[in-house]
Amino acid sequence: MLCDGATLVQSAEDAPEATDALIDFIQQRYHDSQLNDLEELLRLAQEVDLHGGSGARSFYGAVGLLLRTRALLTAQIQEDESFLFPMMLSSERPRMTFLIH
Repeated sequence: MLCDGATLVQSAEDAPEATDALIDFIQQRYHDSQLNDLEELLRLAQEVDLHGGSGARSFYGAVGLLLRTRALLTAQIQEDESFLFPMMLSSERPRMTFLIH
């Protein structure tokens, strides 16, 4: 589901200020929900491919695109969990601005 600007503002307002709570918030609100949504889209695309979505307006090929998207998202999440989140919890916060920009 795509969100509008108001949803993004609400999400920012909901975000906690404590670093460890913010990390949990990001993991639950974004990482977990995006992966779950992507898995559901993948399941639906597989059904379309399986049941003959071969018309001119079909979504044939969506499975491959979604698999690549899942791989990219998973890699980004692993990077966040391996580098960004530990850095957020450490005393090396000045280096973070270089990573974020």
